[in-house]
Amino acid sequence: MKTLKAILTPLAILAVIKLLMLTGFFAKIEHLAQDSLFRLRGTQNLSNQVVIVGIDDETFNALDERYPFPREYYAKLIDNLTLAGAKLIVFDLEFTESTSSFDDELLAQTAAKHQNVVFAGKLIETSGRDTHQQLLTPVNPIMLHDLSWGVINLGTDFDGVMRRYSLFHNFAQQNQYTLGVTALANRRVYQEDWAKHIRKSGSYLKVTDRKIPLISDNEALINYFGPAHHFPYISFSSVIDDSLTAMPGQMGFETDDFYELMERGVFRDKIVLIGADTAELHDYFSTPFSSSIQTPGVEIHANFIEMVLQQKYLRHLDFWFYTGIQAILAILLWFIWNRVRPAWGAILLFILAPASYL
Repeated sequence: MKTLKAILTPLAILAVIKLLMLTGFFAKIEHLAQDSLFRLRGTQNLSNQVVIVGIDDETFNALDERYPFPREYYAKLIDNLTLAGAKLIVFDLEFTESTSSFDDELLAQTAAKHQNVVFAGKLIETSGRDTHQQLLTPVNPIMLHDLSWGVINLGTDFDGVMRRYSLFHNFAQQNQYTLGVTALANRRVYQEDWAKHIRKSGSYLKVTDRKIPLISDNEALINYFGPAHHFPYISFSSVIDDSLTAMPGQMGFETDDFYELMERGVFRDKIVLIGADTAELHDYFSTPFSSSIQTPGVEIHANFIEMVLQQKYLRHLDFWFYTGIQAILAILLWFIWNRVRPAWGAILLFILAPASYL
């Protein structure tokens, strides 16, 4: 009878906890336990296939310009990255508002010439009595050239931490794929019909030769490879700093950094993401590695792309397998609590308890 009670009591407690978890009562503890595993695991090796070009403080100093920059700078960036051997150029920057017809057309024609650029759009939802969606696409010249683009909407959990990556959003009964998915669909061959190479198959989203496990209808867990700035960053100004482009903030100290980057092969055969890397542009997020030192949004996309390239996915365990592990741990914890001294029991409970929430 005592043995049966020793088994049924922790199982009953586990059942209560599982019910409480359905209400979100234990969600914060669960997230904290999961986040701690990232920090315990530490950083992971990168594939050396992804590089980030950051619009940083150095860029603002060198260009001596207010943001947003003239689009001729981005056209120059595309030219130079392509010259340096970049395989794919991905903008985590919105070109959804027209500046001048000349600048818009210059950017679009440059991207169309090289056929290796993915642009960004955004889906806006207004809540209230009636939910309204608005899709902000890149400017008309980019759309008219049939250039690839994806939406950059990122969503955090209730505690403000970015753990999930949206793969697509439904708009007007069509899937609008996100930036990382669009980049992956174009990584081998840049093509107008790239979306035809994406399909949902059961609990996976197939993107060309990769199967991304889903945790909901349209989301995947992000396997972070490290904290902020784990990926290699190059300043935006260094990439456009060639013999034809003046750096007003460096007059008298011109270095033409681009040629050194090209000689070193920094961008050769790489997926290059371009995004904000300065507090002034307000594009930072908390990740499981740290909520105090935030990660630039462009590096969130980089982590997702890196995860898929290496096929190091995070998955939710099968419900019954997961519950079985929790049941065994619950019985073990109950046994420890009742058999050892209270002080040691508390220590072991502290060590093992988080495992029951994994």
